[in-house]
Amino acid sequence: MVAGGRAVVLGGGIAGLCAAQALMRRFDDVVLVERDRFPDGPKWRRGVPHSGHAHNLFQSGLAALERLFPGIEDELVAHGIRRVRMPDDVLLLTPGGWMRRFEGRHVMLTGSRELLDWVVRTRIETGGRARIRDGCEVTGVRVDAGEVTGVEVRERNANGDGWGEPAQLAADLVVDATGRHSRAAEWLRRWGYGVPQETVIDSRTVYATCVFKRPDTHDADWESVLIQATTDAPQAGILIPLEGDRWLVSLALVGADRAPAGVKEFREVAERMRSPIIAEALEKAEPLTPVSAYGVTENRWRRFDALDDFPRRLVLVGDSAGYLNPSYSQGVSVAARTAVALDRALAEAPTLDAAVTALREEAGRIFQPAWKLSVGSDLRWLPAVRLPLRGRILQWYMQRLVEVAAHHRRTALALLDALHMTGADTALFHPAVVLAVLRGARGGDVFPTPKPVRRPGKPGDQPGDQARRTT
Repeated sequence: MVAGGRAVVLGGGIAGLCAAQALMRRFDDVVLVERDRFPDGPKWRRGVPHSGHAHNLFQSGLAALERLFPGIEDELVAHGIRRVRMPDDVLLLTPGGWMRRFEGRHVMLTGSRELLDWVVRTRIETGGRARIRDGCEVTGVRVDAGEVTGVEVRERNANGDGWGEPAQLAADLVVDATGRHSRAAEWLRRWGYGVPQETVIDSRTVYATCVFKRPDTHDADWESVLIQATTDAPQAGILIPLEGDRWLVSLALVGADRAPAGVKEFREVAERMRSPIIAEALEKAEPLTPVSAYGVTENRWRRFDALDDFPRRLVLVGDSAGYLNPSYSQGVSVAARTAVALDRALAEAPTLDAAVTALREEAGRIFQPAWKLSVGSDLRWLPAVRLPLRGRILQWYMQRLVEVAAHHRRTALALLDALHMTGADTALFHPAVVLAVLRGARGGDVFPTPKPVRRPGKPGDQPGDQARRTT
């Protein structure tokens, strides 16, 4: 199907940028509206408050980005983003002990969110088929006879201290990628539609992040470290490499009222974790940024996909429809995969309305496995007495599974498949995995195992090799 006409995307984050790229293949005119002024390089901006914290791009998300922007993996690596093999290059301390390191089949990209956004946005800007209107705020969406027909926008004035008069922008399709503060539910109420049911699972986690210069003297066989929290030690930590020979370290505190506020307190929290390995790595590392805190970590699913009556020509993507505890780094992958699904729906559906309906259903299916992983992990922090029987069973199962993954390779691969969203949705419940979970943990390694000697030709061995991945 060739749609033609004009599509308007609301929001210039990863979800909006990926959607715009998909729409450029089908529409004559694509307009991306973003309230912020975009920076002139890979820099932080107000509209992506979480961008300064840890972001990992897992395989399914990387595959989706590569499909939308051919060659982008090598471009990102050329800018300094790192390929990290899992579990080969990662020290992962689970509640059951250190996960054994072996030649895995998973590769993630680690780097700053600012660089990722900038590379993707530059692709859009140089593509020549989309108009970006930054410094432009959406004040309303117009609906006529049950169909979205345009948006109302206003431009920020030249001084940046106010807004101009509202203007109408006609549209044949509107994509809401405004994120967790989306007003879509409010719009539906105003138009007389039903309100989506919301499910919220909140582990009450706060975390803090600081970027360090990687010490010249550092010499170890790992690229990244991940320490998971337990009920006895509710502090988690992650260290990932960034471009520019830097480390980004995030420390999460479950059930805490606040995150560490300064570098001294940040180091003290790192020392209290289950393993001192991150604290020891930072002893000679120079902090390059202040400590920044973040506390919006609940999982929230707005079930727009389950509404029977919904305005035509309106699409919700990214955090507008649902968002996850960012500790699990699933948001970018879900957004990129949804954009690929949008492209596929527009190509295969007989009409634009049919494509929108198909995408709404598919977006829910894409979100569901990431939701199960994030919620299944966070349920362990909620009192079991407050959960229905099914929730209590899932809580017990996920806790045991993570413990067993420390020593059982099949379970570890299933867990990594779920994290990278490369396997079937049922991978965590494969009979062999269920049997291992029922048998229980046999004791993980007390100390990290050495990095395995990797055979030549494995994914990620050379800078130009693209990792094996599944969309």
